[in-house]
Amino acid sequence: GRPAEDIVGTRFNDEKWTGLREDGSPLPNPQFPFWQAFVRRETVPDEVMGIYPPDAPPRWIRVNAQPLFHGDEDEPYGVLVCFDNVTEEKLKEEALQTSRDLLSSVLSSSLDGIVVLSAVRDETDEITDFECVLVNPQAEKLVGRAAADLVGERLLDVVPEQEEMGLVDAYRSVVETGEPFETEIHYRAQGVDAWFQVMAVSVDDGVAVTFRDVSERKEATQAMAAANAKLERRNRALRDFAYIASHDLQEPLRKIRSFSNLVLEDYADAVDDTGHHYLERMHDAAERMSQLINDLLVYSRITTRAQPFEPVYLEEIARNVRTDLDLQIDDADGSVEIGSLPTVEADPTQLRQLLQNLIGNALKFHKPDEPPRVQVEATVEPAALELQREGRLDTNCTEICRLTVVDNGIGFEENRANGIFTPFKRLHGRGEYDGTGMGLA
Repeated sequence: GRPAEDIVGTRFNDEKWTGLREDGSPLPNPQFPFWQAFVRRETVPDEVMGIYPPDAPPRWIRVNAQPLFHGDEDEPYGVLVCFDNVTEEKLKEEALQTSRDLLSSVLSSSLDGIVVLSAVRDETDEITDFECVLVNPQAEKLVGRAAADLVGERLLDVVPEQEEMGLVDAYRSVVETGEPFETEIHYRAQGVDAWFQVMAVSVDDGVAVTFRDVSERKEATQAMAAANAKLERRNRALRDFAYIASHDLQEPLRKIRSFSNLVLEDYADAVDDTGHHYLERMHDAAERMSQLINDLLVYSRITTRAQPFEPVYLEEIARNVRTDLDLQIDDADGSVEIGSLPTVEADPTQLRQLLQNLIGNALKFHKPDEPPRVQVEATVEPAALELQREGRLDTNCTEICRLTVVDNGIGFEENRANGIFTPFKRLHGRGEYDGTGMGLA
């Protein structure tokens, strides 16, 4: 990067000549290749050094320096220096080295085990085995073997179990077809007992295999499957109970009610007032028992007969519920106002049951001297991230509906809030308000 007139007549130790070693450190002038050739009286071939042109980045040159002698003299009178510009080659080499360093860092820090295998072929060019050419630290940890024990070795010699697991055939297929392979295996060999997620991709004439220990996830999945199976057995027991409750238990109650009615109707004259009282109490008890069984049956069906969610027009359901409760509203001289309600994703049967129980509860527990007033309203709000993290909402759900049922009834104390949602839990005696204590549950 200098004209000839700036070079001719200069000395090697002039400050204008600033050299670099290949590693980027300064190269003192006495270590320049041509000076070394002069001092050592021998040729210095293919020495790469950097040199700074004026106002420019360093250039890299490959130097060949040969001392020159007169006749048989031992002292050289000069040095012949030939050099060529290898800057582009050097920069490519540095970029390649940077890439290698980055790859090495990735391999070393990866949480996945990584092994590179090269195909071993016979005289017919068929793949008979694989040779291990690279093992990262995580792979050493997962398989319990040092890289030094694996690199350069044949796969079938060091881990023959992989052939029994079908992995060798899978690797062979990856090399021949170029299609990646992925599976989960239960690896039991050489002191290792774990589940691995394995993936193999084609690289040159071999495969790069990555594997990850998924034992905890697999055990959790198996535990969840066992829990689901247990839950299904319980649901089946609930369904069986529901059948018993709806048929076998109701039948004796129907007979009790029927016979008590027959006694009251056909033998009224033969039974005194005390007998009439006992028969009426027996009849009422049978009616309450029947209602309890019906409520318990409805409660059991909440989980055993839940339906997939579908779009439900909430306002229409609320108006239908109000129509069903017209008689109760009229008896209490009450009112139920329904605001603008949105369409939501829900089980329509359960949503109807929910509104019927909440509105019916509000109508029932009103103040003696004040007609019940019930308001049903809803707002659409952004879905809270906590609900998604807790698994209570799908991750693709962005909005939720907040449904509010407000009444002017008797209310309840804050410390009893949890109790009212417990099956058969009542805060008032049957003489004050009828019911079984299942509505809010």
